[in-house]
Amino acid sequence: MSSFFGDIEIKKEQVNAIEAQTIVEGSSIWAPGVYPVAIDRAYTRKTDSGAKMFTVFFKDAANNNIMFSTCVQSGNDKGNKSTYVSKEGKEKLLPGIEEVKRLFDAIKVEDPAGRLAKVDHFGTNIEVMAYPDLTGKQLMIGLRTEDNEYNGEVRVQNLFEAFLTSDGKNAKGEDLLESLKTKIEKAPHKKSKQKSTPSAPAADTGVAATQG
Repeated sequence: MSSFFGDIEIKKEQVNAIEAQTIVEGSSIWAPGVYPVAIDRAYTRKTDSGAKMFTVFFKDAANNNIMFSTCVQSGNDKGNKSTYVSKEGKEKLLPGIEEVKRLFDAIKVEDPAGRLAKVDHFGTNIEVMAYPDLTGKQLMIGLRTEDNEYNGEVRVQNLFEAFLTSDGKNAKGEDLLESLKTKIEKAPHKKSKQKSTPSAPAADTGVAATQG
């Protein structure tokens, strides 16, 4: 049977070495804040470049949806790897894998089983590795907004700041809910370094942390 970490060729000891979620000060489009949500659906898809993207759709109590997507394996030109070499010459897991691990910690899932499926991905029917056991799992997400430049235009999108358990704790059992709220209140928006003028938020996308 396939599993998430097995599918992207990550060893258990590498996964276990990922530290628990922390809140560090300073560091659809939903308003910045902390939200209780449930997972609507989750899957890993392959991009045209060969990169693997882990994609999750969350929904709140009113059935509003927001998407989180992050790269967990590089594209063909980078060898389809789940690691990269740092400036210090050390091999490290892609940042997206650490994010996904903390999401799994928040819903108390170690390594979800996957199965091939067909899904409608923004109007295109594609084959993915789906994780149906994640559907319905509840957690807290912390959101900020950020400017994202694409084709010379800056758009506002959501930035996922943290994934915590439904009662606001990390994998170590530390209550980070108030720290997360404080951080977001102090810096709700991350501005672009570009000089372009931000446009209105893209409707119903909520895409953050995307790579590929």
